[in-house]
Amino acid sequence: MTQILLCFTLSILIILGIIEFSEFFIKWSYLPVTNFDKERVFLIPLRGHQENIEYIIRSIAFTYNTQFSNCKFRIVCIDLGSDSETKKICSILSRDYNFIYIL
Repeated sequence: MTQILLCFTLSILIILGIIEFSEFFIKWSYLPVTNFDKERVFLIPLRGHQENIEYIIRSIAFTYNTQFSNCKFRIVCIDLGSDSETKKICSILSRDYNFIYIL
């Protein structure tokens, strides 16, 4: 009984490993080819109150830091009449990270 349970558990782990490997390969094959000597600039217009601005900026930063670690990038927040809370969040993020700028 113990051997059957062990074989079943081992087969489940092998199947999960194959699924993880194939998922990694599929994600890797769909990544865009980038030229690492160029710099990427993201422009984010700020109007009114934006509830998820911190999530947007942090997700861009996380994606480029993990997937394109050799690529230089900047995030530029352009203020087009945003409220004080949005400005405060962006200024705190620009103070924490050296690649975020506010115009």
